[in-house]
Amino acid sequence: MERYDTPTHLPGEKGEEKKDIIFHIEKRNNMKTPDYHRLDLGFNFHRHRKHGISTWSINLYNAYCRLNTIELSPDYDSKYGDREERQYFSNDWLFPIIPSFSYTFTF
Repeated sequence: MERYDTPTHLPGEKGEEKKDIIFHIEKRNNMKTPDYHRLDLGFNFHRHRKHGISTWSINLYNAYCRLNTIELSPDYDSKYGDREERQYFSNDWLFPIIPSFSYTFTF
């Protein structure tokens, strides 16, 4: 992976001296994302009543709280004193564990 700095405005224009970063990847599909797996658990408790059946449902999405990658974002670290630069992809994730409860009455 290579990184290029590009100016955000044309030469001679007034404005901030900041640069956009463009990442170049050699060829398509030459990287592998981290493995994605999760464990979902669900329990239903049924109780027969006089006029129907009541059901409590307790569920856990991603029960062992694994932080699964949903997006990879290109990023870099640089040490200006040593002129070292490290390029990498940072992992982005959402919701490590989601509990849910529901109650249903069927008559």
